[in-house]
Amino acid sequence: MSRNKTRELQIGDWWLGQRKDSECWYACTYDKRAKRSRRISLGTEDFSVAKEALLKIYLKETKPQNEPLELVTMAQVLMDYYEGHAKFIRSGPEAKGYCRYWNNFFGEMTVAEATNARTLEAFVQSLADKGHSTAYQQRIMGTGKAALNRAYKRGIIDRLPYVPSVKVKYGNPQGRPLTEKEVALLLTHAPDHIRLLLYIMIGTACRPEAAYELTGEQLDFENGLIDLNPPGREQTKKIRPVVKMPESLASILKGAPKGRLITFRGKPVKNARNSWRALRTKCNLDDRVQPYSIRHTMARWMRKEGISAWDTAAQLGHKSRDHRITELYAPLDPDYLETPSQALESYFGALSANYAPEAKPHFRPQRGEGIDRLQENGAGEAIRTPDPNLGKV
Repeated sequence: MSRNKTRELQIGDWWLGQRKDSECWYACTYDKRAKRSRRISLGTEDFSVAKEALLKIYLKETKPQNEPLELVTMAQVLMDYYEGHAKFIRSGPEAKGYCRYWNNFFGEMTVAEATNARTLEAFVQSLADKGHSTAYQQRIMGTGKAALNRAYKRGIIDRLPYVPSVKVKYGNPQGRPLTEKEVALLLTHAPDHIRLLLYIMIGTACRPEAAYELTGEQLDFENGLIDLNPPGREQTKKIRPVVKMPESLASILKGAPKGRLITFRGKPVKNARNSWRALRTKCNLDDRVQPYSIRHTMARWMRKEGISAWDTAAQLGHKSRDHRITELYAPLDPDYLETPSQALESYFGALSANYAPEAKPHFRPQRGEGIDRLQENGAGEAIRTPDPNLGKV
């Protein structure tokens, strides 16, 4: 009598199996030469984890070569895409989730079956039924298209099937624009780390995540620039440009440390949802007031101040074919984004009617700096008088 339970899932000559005395999953196949079964422990009792592991083994052992769409499963294509490409890119975790949507819906369908027009329409409808926005649906569909393109270019499938795009319905942007009085109100009641977040976003019009991740290494006080893209981070469609540093913001950031700037109790802040919610309640503002509200407010202010659409877009980091060149030569061009910077500086002045803080540095000298100075000069230098004769009295 066989010691294995019934096969739960089969891909080609490989299947998932369990031994009668264990809940652990095994990848199994029949070795025709040895005339016996091969079994590889997957080290998990979770079926979904075992399924992905089986796909990896199958792809490694029997990778299709220029096969018809009717002989290659969509799961194979998706796994090859993720393991060979997506897992190594910045958006890898999101891509893995998008691939899972395809796998859960299509199961073991072949590429030919999965890319049938009616089947794809049913897939998109299932995503809509889950409450996903059209933009999210399009990202999921885009992942499937990218996987198929890769499979075709790498000779896994013999032709490229058509996968339609989802028409994205753009709604209102996150967060509503604010008046100067509302921004002043937020600054008045904000805790220190949120006030710094507000200052950075007012002075750069950047996205909240760029402000949260900003470090002192990205500040170039000599040239008056801020590189909103941290070292080592690849640019995505949401470009983080190099921008001018307005004078008021430079005064606030003076003495910034090399590490992350927005911290709370010594730890970097990834987001401040709770603090922001509490601040909004304290200021009696509606829930449409979000960190993104500052970005929209500054975009409207720049246009109100007569800044061109091109300069406004460059300041906001909207994708442009000229972006790479302008960013590359920004430090060499004294006029680069000068007008948007002047407009953002003028906003600090506009706030003074309702909020007039001193433009003083946010960062205080570290304790060690004073100690270093004493060690440099000697303990007595700090108390020694300039006139050597006075010491003899």
